[in-house]
Amino acid sequence: MAFLFIKDGKLDEIGDMSHLDMVCLLISSACHDYEHDGFNNAYHVNKMSQRALRYHDESVQENYHAAESMTILLNPEFNFLEAFSKDDIKMFRKRMVGMILSTDMAKHMQDLT
Repeated sequence: MAFLFIKDGKLDEIGDMSHLDMVCLLISSACHDYEHDGFNNAYHVNKMSQRALRYHDESVQENYHAAESMTILLNPEFNFLEAFSKDDIKMFRKRMVGMILSTDMAKHMQDLT
């Protein structure tokens, strides 16, 4: 879906996206629900699940998806980021985490403003 937005929607042209931007968008889109357990954030907070405790009740699922995805991406077996500069890796991580956290619909209206 992200690829369609980039190419068919000409997002790469309209948004003047760099290659790093496009990689972040594609990877974030693929990872945004990694290992989703079928429950929402409110469930985890009310149950005081390990996820809720780990992320202090803040965007519990989204924080989990971002953290677990980065753990996999930094595994030497899957780490395509090693070809990036240190600055690009920092930017990739910041953008990827930001994109995944922005999928928390409880904060959607706040994010729009």
